[in-house]
Amino acid sequence: QEQVTMTLQEFHKETDEMVFSTAFYESEVNREVRVFGNIAHIWSTYETRLEKDGKVERRGINSIQLIFDNNRWYIISWIFSGETDKNMIPKTFDRN
Repeated sequence: QEQVTMTLQEFHKETDEMVFSTAFYESEVNREVRVFGNIAHIWSTYETRLEKDGKVERRGINSIQLIFDNNRWYIISWIFSGETDKNMIPKTFDRN
């Protein structure tokens, strides 16, 4: 699976057209949060559908790093990886 780095603006340029031209539903099915001081890491397992109650089209995991500053959390980085036949979501990250 090819890894790509992009800015927020580049991400929107790549995805907005698809999201606006088709239905897109993403649901979080599991979340693990770990906090130490003013830093946090979130593992967020997701699934996507093209119809609200349709079949699951894709699944994957978001990895999000945050920092707490000025009385709020800021996202420092966010990466995601989609599930494949060779890279299945582990049970520990799947539905509770």
